[in-house]
Amino acid sequence: MKNASTIFISLFFFIGALQAQITVTSDNMYDYIGGTYQIASDTLPDASILPGGVGSSTWDFSALQQHESFTWTIDLPTGTPFEADFPGATFVLNEDNEAWVYYEKNGDALNLLGLGVQDSSSNINLAYQPKQKVTQFPVDYNTAFSDVSTQVLQLSGAAFGLPVDSIKTETTINRGVVVDAFGAMTVPGGTVDALRVETRSVSFDSIYILSAGLWTLFDGAAQGDTTLQYNWVSNEAGWDIPIVSIAGDLDSTGAFVPTDIQWLVEPLISSTKNIAVKSFDLFPNPATDALNVEFEEFVEGAIEVIDFNGKSVIKQSFENTSLSINLESVSIGNYVLVFKNKEGAVAGFKQFTVMR
Repeated sequence: MKNASTIFISLFFFIGALQAQITVTSDNMYDYIGGTYQIASDTLPDASILPGGVGSSTWDFSALQQHESFTWTIDLPTGTPFEADFPGATFVLNEDNEAWVYYEKNGDALNLLGLGVQDSSSNINLAYQPKQKVTQFPVDYNTAFSDVSTQVLQLSGAAFGLPVDSIKTETTINRGVVVDAFGAMTVPGGTVDALRVETRSVSFDSIYILSAGLWTLFDGAAQGDTTLQYNWVSNEAGWDIPIVSIAGDLDSTGAFVPTDIQWLVEPLISSTKNIAVKSFDLFPNPATDALNVEFEEFVEGAIEVIDFNGKSVIKQSFENTSLSINLESVSIGNYVLVFKNKEGAVAGFKQFTVMR
């Protein structure tokens, strides 16, 4: 039989382990419109940079190196090059004004809608049909879900020098996501409590060609490709995007082989340009002659209703937790309601529809 001291010590460490587990909510991730982050790639990772085991863990990633880097800025979809292709997006990750990744975030999930790449000669649009669930909120240790989505990329046949009208690649992705570890993680920018999210994906590619108005299957993979990705996320202020991402393949023995490591160089430092998003609800949606807006807390600022051509149709200042907007003079169609705080910075937005 265990003596009292042994039981007490075991209980002490059990309680400590429970306290080390954190919860990440929708308000903890991608929550600063205008926030800019420097992301680094370690192309020659130190042997110590490994995902580690499951359960209670610690990760020392202080040896990460910055061999390449780029910036991400969290923007509103309004005015971005591919806004019309992803009308359900609530925010965009802008990568150096060259690529835009469109997401839908609500209190239950973070979903990936697609991305667009723009250069001097062409635009490339890659959409997920249906949207891909990236994260399920709240994120807790042992949270798990599965997801199936199809990635669709269509290009002109002329781009490949082929005598067909278009080429379309459809990649069906079967994903299993599980939060399998928790603990303290150290990176060059500091130490934070984090959760590790493992994503295992099996992808099948199908290539179609369009000729004489008919789509024909050109090639299809009978066996899927399996990849693994580990993301570390936190609920600490400023660390509101994945802090480290390690992607890789499985070799013939089933061992994980890292192929790409990206990490957040430093946490976001809040400023007047990095304003926390205010949560609010719109109803009814679709609306007819009036739209109700309810915030989770008292706010000071202004709302603006913008149509999908970028034209402002309503502006209204207020100080309260709720307001009602008269839509009698607004035409039927799709709109974005933007909330700006008292400093004039965008601090939230939602889309809605007017129908009669």
